[in-house]
This record gives sequence, structure tokens and C-alpha cells, in this order.
Amino acid sequence: MITDKDIAFLRQHSELRDIDFHFAEFISRLAQRNSRELFIAAALASSATGEKNICLDLAQMENRPLTDAGLNNKNIYCPDLKSWRKKLEMCSVFGKPGDYKPLILDSKDRLYLYRYFDYEQKLSDSIKKRLITDMDPEKISRVKTYVKNIFILDPAKPDYQVIAAVTTALQNISVISGGPGTGKTSTIIKALELILSVSNQKLKIYLAAPTGKAANRLMESVVQGTGQSGCSDEMKACFPQEAYTIHRLLGTKWGTPYFKHNEDNLLHADVVVIDEASMVDLALMSKLFSAIPENSKIILAGDKDQLSSVESGSVLGDICDRQHTHNFSKSYRTVIREITGYKLAASEEYVQSASRLSDNIVVLDKSYRFTADSGIGEFGKHVNRGDVNSALDLLNDPAYPDIEFKELASPQHLAQLVSEKTLQYFNTQVVADRGLKRFFTLFDRFKILCTLKNGPFGIHAINDLVEDNLVKKNIISFSNEYASGHWYIGKPVMIKSNNYALGLFNGDIGIIMADDTTTDRNILTAWFQSGPSQNPRRFPLYQLPDHDIAYAMTIHKSQGSEFDDIVIILPEKDTPFLTRELIYTAITRARKTVTIWGSEKALSGAISRTIQRASGLRDSLWDEG
Repeated sequence: MITDKDIAFLRQHSELRDIDFHFAEFISRLAQRNSRELFIAAALASSATGEKNICLDLAQMENRPLTDAGLNNKNIYCPDLKSWRKKLEMCSVFGKPGDYKPLILDSKDRLYLYRYFDYEQKLSDSIKKRLITDMDPEKISRVKTYVKNIFILDPAKPDYQVIAAVTTALQNISVISGGPGTGKTSTIIKALELILSVSNQKLKIYLAAPTGKAANRLMESVVQGTGQSGCSDEMKACFPQEAYTIHRLLGTKWGTPYFKHNEDNLLHADVVVIDEASMVDLALMSKLFSAIPENSKIILAGDKDQLSSVESGSVLGDICDRQHTHNFSKSYRTVIREITGYKLAASEEYVQSASRLSDNIVVLDKSYRFTADSGIGEFGKHVNRGDVNSALDLLNDPAYPDIEFKELASPQHLAQLVSEKTLQYFNTQVVADRGLKRFFTLFDRFKILCTLKNGPFGIHAINDLVEDNLVKKNIISFSNEYASGHWYIGKPVMIKSNNYALGLFNGDIGIIMADDTTTDRNILTAWFQSGPSQNPRRFPLYQLPDHDIAYAMTIHKSQGSEFDDIVIILPEKDTPFLTRELIYTAITRARKTVTIWGSEKALSGAISRTIQRASGLRDSLWDEG
């Protein structure tokens, strides 16, 4: 039995949220049972989803205190697992997989809110149904013919971009994973060319990404790539001319979590390509797969080692079994050899899995951006392995001048470093030129990335610090002839929400400049870059959607972007949200140089820690075959 006194004690001394208590109280009323085991399980299941987990692992919570350890014998503890399960299984609100109950408890002690279990189960089932067990010899022969037309094959040097393209042509689901500069987009272009050639008919192909910014970048890359690919004009005409956000592709029903396209109203598509797939959460990925016919091709492209989605789950990581690289099956290696001539041997470093999914995932590990002598590339490898000592040693190695670490002594030291660094890029000459192209080039060259939004090391404080410093140096002014309120020439702004009517999307960066289309030079306008062959677009300031100043941005917001030179600012103290995925994502935004400012303790802690999101998706796809 749980008493009002117990609940009041938990409210005061635990990290559970108000919504977790409300949910636990609702479940208790629904079950018509006042049970300590029930209340704690329901509250923790709700809390788990708030922490972006898909489920709650009861085994990990067994006998753990829910309140401050310093309270000693006054603490409230989770029950032991055996009695906990027994009590929950007696409650009417709990069910096993296949039941329609508010809470689902599976055989591996994972407790789900029903809708999360449903999302996970539907996605897992959809992926498994798309796996092809028997290869069609005629199709293999056609793929072999067209691969030789599209690629230059050297049997002695296996090219995994070729293998990825072949996989997309043979399979109904494929994953192309790789870090920045490994050629994912160029592989997608060649893959689509191969798919179109093998099918020998016009196909309905959709390009999509989780954000408007990522969709625009994908479309720009495809336009540039097809222009340089050498494929015929007839083939180019078969490529899609637009990229969508996933929400727009499925057709958002405003005010609801539902979409126009679903399992009852399938999307008319032959091929769907999803870029930046690591950013897609479980609910959205599940709905996407449900809306695509089983015989259509789905190609997921992304970096499995990057940050997980902002919402619940780590879907691409689970699909790829992030902690391991899997060998292709023996039968699939034979198919690859038949088509390409590549003799692929099973690597002792990789896992030999019984799951059929191992033949659907291709990892591109050759970087065309970071060479063997690149500090950024080598540091990224150490980070992904969780090798703290090697990573720190590299930062102190003069042989790698493209990446360095500076220990922060204090917030005042940070202010000094920010001032010195920004003045390398922002000066009176840049502002005096008033050149839009020069400003866009500047913000493409340099960016400050933060792990936090708030506090002295967060983006708001850093943006204010940069702006104040530029005012003190007379580089920008709020009181000159062009200024209006808090605006000034050269101010960078980043959009925080999608506006389809304006074509401005979350993460888009614009520059405030004088409006050269009017004789009134006191009017300031926001300018945003469009495609590579298009002119910048201008918007009156009053039209801008919700936005922030953008000298600095969070690492999460930087996903999909690239800059020549970046500075990464870590907080003073090590905290659980600092992970190797966060550090890896940040450093791989850089094309040329990276500087990390922070404490060695915080950096070491981050590299040694990986994102842990409880989920059954990986087990369902890999352990159950």
C-alpha cells in the first residue's frame, strides 16, 4: 500500500515530475488498487518516456532508492524484481505483448506505456516484413548488367558505395550509414540511378528528411550531384524535383498526432529516401513505415554514431545495432561477388549475426574529407570507441594541428577566449563592406557550438557575450543609421520553427542587411540563402518566424550543418547529458579545424559515456532474428 505521506515524500525528495504522479494516480484509480508496486511502476514508466526512453527496465530499477541517498532509512525503494512482477501481473491495467492494456510488461522485464509498445512493435514488424530472404536470379543478373554501366569496378578494391547501391537495388529496406564526408549523398544518387535502370520504368520516388533544413540540403545535394554524375538527361528527369519533411510527406493533420497517410491510406511511392535518419524518433519512424507499401523501397541514410532524436528512442542506432558492425551473411557475400566481383571475407572484428537485417546495412567508413593524418578524423574514431586516453593524448599531439583543447579556468576566461576568437572573423572591415555574400561566407566558415542553452556556458550567454564584445569594439552598433531597435547590419538569426508558407525552416540561418531594393537605406531586411544556383531571398523583419541570434548554436541544432572552423564549449562540470555521441556530432560538423574549450574532466566523462535509451527494438530486430 502507498500512503499520501509516501507520495508527499516522493514529491519532495525524488526526481519524478508532476505528470508522473498524475499518471500513477490515474492508473491506480483505473486499476482500483492502492498498491505501492503499481504506483511506483506507473510513475517510473511515465518518467522513462520523459527521459526519451521507450520503456522502463524493471531489472535495472530493482531495489534502487527513488529518493535522496542521504536520507538513509527514510528512503523509498523500488521492490525486488520477482515480487514486483508478480504484483503487477495481478493488476488489470497490466498486460503482456498482444494485450490491449494501458501498460505492457514483456518477458524481459521491460515495462511500456501501450502506445510506445505499439509504435515499437509495428516498426519492428514492418522492417522484418521487408527483409528479402531469397534473391531473384533474374534481378541479380539485371543489377549486375547495370552496375557495370554506372560504376567502374575493381574486384581487388571493394567499394562500399557500390555495395550500398547494389543493396538498395536488391532489398526493400536498406540503410546507408557513414560519417560526414563518406559520400552518403553521392551514393544515394548512384543508388537511385541503379534502381531506375533495373526497373526500366518511371518510378515514384520521394526524398525526405526530418527537418525542413535537412530536406533543403538534401535537395541541393541531389541537384548538384546529378549535375556532376554524368547520367543522361533522360535519367535526370526521373529524379524527384522536391524534397519533403517527413511530416509534410505524410500529410500532417493539424492539432492531432495523426497523418493523412497511414496503414489505411498508403503513400503512393515506389522508393522513399530518408536522409538524416538518426534524427527520426520512434513514433514518427513507426508512422512513416506504416504508411509505405511493403513492396516499396525504403532507404535510410544517416550516421548511426550521431546524436539520437530529440524525441523518444534511438531508432537508427537500434536498427544498425550501433555498438557493433555486422558481417554480411555468407549467401549475401556470394551475391555481392556475383554482381561486382568483390571477394568479401567475414571480418574477425565484426559480429556474425543470425539476423537477416545484417545484409541490409552498409557502413561507409572511407572518409573523403578527413585523411589519415587528420586530427579530427582520428579523434572521432577514439571518441566512438570510448577510448579516453587516446583521445586526450591526440589533443596534445602537435602532429594534429587541426584539433586542439583549451582548459577553461573560469567563465571570465571563457569571455576572454570568445573575444579573441570572434575578432578573428568579425571586424570593422567585414561590416563596412556590407556585402551579403561575404556575410554568408563568414557564417559558413565559423560557428560556436554549445552543449547547453542556458547558464554561463549556454548559447544565450555566449550570443550575448559575442554581441556585447562587438559593440565594445565598435564593429556593430545599435544606434547607427541602419539600426532599428535590436537589429543591426550583419546580425545572424536562426529560425526556430517551420513556416511552409514562407519556405523558412527550423535551423535556417539568415543575415540582417540594408534593403537594397528600396531607396530608404534605413530599412533592414532578413536575407536567407536558397539553392546553390538561386539568389538569396529577402523577408521583412516583421515576417520572420520565431528566431534566435545565431553566433552560437546548440550541438543538436547543428546536425546536418558544416563549418570550416568550429569552437565547442563544454560546461565546467561533467554531467550525464554529456556523451560521446554529442562530442562526435560536434567535431564532425567541422571541415577544417576544431577547438574544444572546457574541463578535461567533463570531456573525459563525455567520451566514456554513451547515450542509453531503454528500448526493445534492437533486441526484436537482432536477437530474435
